Amino acid sequence: MEFLTKFSPKAKSKKLPKSKQEPQGSPAQFVGLPHTIKSVDGSQNFELREDGWSIFGDGGGWPLIGVELLEVELSNNHTETFASTDILTLKTETINDPALGPQSATVITFPPLTDSCSSNTILTIVWDNSEKYKNLLYYKCTIPKCEVKIESYTIPLGINADVPPTNVHISSYQSWGYTGTVRIGSKQPVYALPAVFAGAFHDGGKKTGMPYESDYFTCLTSNDSGVDSSGDEALTVGYLTQKEGLCVVGVNSKGTKVRAKSTIEKFQVDGEWLCVSNVGAEGYDLEPMAKYLDKVGEVNKGIKVQPAVGWCSWYEYYENITHDVIVNNCDGLKKSSLNPKTIVVDDGYMKAWGDWNDLKEGFEDMGKTAEGIKSKGFVPGLWIAPFAVDKFSKIYEEHPDWILRMDNGKPCNSGNCAKWFYGLDPTNPEVIEYVKIVVKRAVEDWGYECLKLDFLYASCLDGVRFNQQMSRAEAYNLAVTTLREAAGPKTFLIGCGAPILPSVGIFDSVRVSADTGPTWAPTLPMPWWDQANLPCVRSMIRNSVSRCSISDRFWCNDPDCLLLREDTKLTYDEVKSTVAVVGMTGGMLLLSDDMSKITKDREKLVEQIVPSAGVPGIPLDLHARIMPRLIRLVCSDKAGEAPRGTIKVAPGLGTWSIVSLSNWGDYKTRRIGVDSHSLELGDDEGKGYHTFNVWTNIYKYQPAGTDGTRFERTLSSHETQIVVVKPVIPGIPTYIGSTFHFTSGFEISKFESETNAAHGSLRVAFKPGHFRSTDIAFFFLPCIWVEGGYSDDVIVHINNRVTKSENFKMAATLDDGTVLAVKCGVERPDMEISIVW
Repeated sequence: MEFLTKFSPKAKSKKLPKSKQEPQGSPAQFVGLPHTIKSVDGSQNFELREDGWSIFGDGGGWPLIGVELLEVELSNNHTETFASTDILTLKTETINDPALGPQSATVITFPPLTDSCSSNTILTIVWDNSEKYKNLLYYKCTIPKCEVKIESYTIPLGINADVPPTNVHISSYQSWGYTGTVRIGSKQPVYALPAVFAGAFHDGGKKTGMPYESDYFTCLTSNDSGVDSSGDEALTVGYLTQKEGLCVVGVNSKGTKVRAKSTIEKFQVDGEWLCVSNVGAEGYDLEPMAKYLDKVGEVNKGIKVQPAVGWCSWYEYYENITHDVIVNNCDGLKKSSLNPKTIVVDDGYMKAWGDWNDLKEGFEDMGKTAEGIKSKGFVPGLWIAPFAVDKFSKIYEEHPDWILRMDNGKPCNSGNCAKWFYGLDPTNPEVIEYVKIVVKRAVEDWGYECLKLDFLYASCLDGVRFNQQMSRAEAYNLAVTTLREAAGPKTFLIGCGAPILPSVGIFDSVRVSADTGPTWAPTLPMPWWDQANLPCVRSMIRNSVSRCSISDRFWCNDPDCLLLREDTKLTYDEVKSTVAVVGMTGGMLLLSDDMSKITKDREKLVEQIVPSAGVPGIPLDLHARIMPRLIRLVCSDKAGEAPRGTIKVAPGLGTWSIVSLSNWGDYKTRRIGVDSHSLELGDDEGKGYHTFNVWTNIYKYQPAGTDGTRFERTLSSHETQIVVVKPVIPGIPTYIGSTFHFTSGFEISKFESETNAAHGSLRVAFKPGHFRSTDIAFFFLPCIWVEGGYSDDVIVHINNRVTKSENFKMAATLDDGTVLAVKCGVERPDMEISIVW
């Protein structure tokens, strides 16, 4: 192929062990290279040559090249590589794999890894033949039992392109680490604290030694435009499961070499599938990682749930809680219009981590606290760190052999979260029995229906395990499956401090960010590039947006709590931004304030994002910025299954977009905007747009541009505005938006309209909620503007009663009609508006 002329490296000559010399004199001749493996539709080719391999075709994406197919690192510091010239046999066979289903696979056999290996090393390659995942490429490495421990194996990929990638998406090991996109050539954000304090928080699989290191998966993109839909090629590389090993994907400084390294630390490899998704500019709309993430969720049976709305004690009281504090807050929450369902008793009820039944003064019986919560009409939730124990705990004193330890016998370092603690070893059967008792007591004896399970990474610290035949990934899988089995299928489980990919299919929700806090930036003075895991609102927002793409695929994302009270160091704009991000990303919504401290204006902010639609928006610039500043949601009444990022609404409402615009800069006011090309606007006839600013309640008509329309707002530092954009459709009455709900449509249960040349009518029924007297709804009414003024023939009914004329007014005049603003007028739990003209 023409591009192989750039393929300068040759297969490395190496001195093979005896077992690799006997079967063949010239393996390449034996298998008949070159050999081509075609994708099912014929658009992609995987070609094996004596001087290397290449993947190319007309299906889009970058041409991929390489010399080695597989690299294996052994515990004796020996590294063995396998290239095309090492192939013993190559055959095509049909497999029926639990993860992939029935597929045609190419099975490549290499010589045994060492003289001590019982049989050959195998690399299986599959082009996905399903319509949904067409042209996804999978690799699986299988290594038989050896006497030498296999530390890791690596599958290398090279990108051969005149215009290489410009950005790399970084995924972190567990909940709290940095996740986001980095410009190739820039430094990857990492933690600046000494490793003794923070290393364990980020210590997943062994690193590749490359300048960009991403846990589980990465995505390389070519994007100079600022929005993903205008980008070019995109390459996603990541493992479908992490049951056996922990994977890190490394990328070189130019973005042209990728190394997917799986840390095993076992004497054999059963194999997990590495997925490669290589698409061109036309191969994706807004989510170049979509097929890979969909497949991960499908294979691991990701859990889809409606987001919980609740309250957590932590950020108001921290460890200073009592039974009375919890129950008294229930009284305040019952008066709130936000209608939370779940009350989570966080850390502080026990004397030490690990001694979960040894309660502090102020708690008589955790079952009594659960009953107190239930008696107030709420679902009780409880925080537990099941695999973490304090140094001074009774459980550590009585069972020091349960602790994960290093080779020298000292306890493994588990990081410092303002204190030191130890991790329990789940490969020890006694630990598993202890954890079962802890969880079952909380659920069955005490009556908690929601468990927030924290510091889960402590179950798989890098150390010496009781069962040395199990890898870290296998130990974690044992830990979390034990938690789910003990809690039962009906208990709502929230994971925190949780390794991301190995947790899919276990938890209903997982924290996806560092702790929030009462400040925008970390209170510790750290270098600018330390954006790893220090608690603050900025870290919470960044990860909540950057990990938005896994919500509703893996679980319902937990972005951490909202802090609304005024005695923090957060500005009003920063509070609004936090609320906006939680609403636009569609995950859990947890409050954490004493509600008696919350002013009406701040409570109203949250009223506008509840109930949650449970639909995560799509960041439009996820692969272009370190902190995405554009998130899009779509509302549509179209029949059939809603595309991702789309909220189904009542028939007759049409299709429109909601977009959040954010200025994450620290000092300057700036204009932030988005083009109509990036929005979904349904039956757009080019007659202009209704725009409604959710926070300011301002309606504005915007004319259509000649080549798309740009919607911009001037934003202060750390400010976010949510803008509803609906096309003007001549002759059709339109519900534009309201102060009831930020989506300007999810709150409606029924919409009916009728028009002709002389008159029209519409009726809007709202879902039950809390409607304030100052709430306003905007409507577009065609054909009621007449020359010389407005028609007087407008009658507005609210709940079947004619409303006073001062409760509605003409907000704007358009060529085809007018915009009417209707005020609610009184406090009410339900609402129906009828307009006749």
